[in-house]
Amino acid sequence: MHNVEYKAELRDMAMAKATCRAVGASHIITLEQTDTYFRVPSGRLKRRECPG
Repeated sequence: MHNVEYKAELRDMAMAKATCRAVGASHIITLEQTDTYFRVPSGRLKRRECPG
């Protein structure tokens, strides 16, 4: 299995949910994550923490 992420601004939650239902998407898991960004010489470094 491959992890694929697409990030975009969400302006209409109801429309997003309706679209997910229309294409047959289903909820699998809810994740809690905390991202911390650090400036480094070549851009940004992200540290992601997941409880448990």
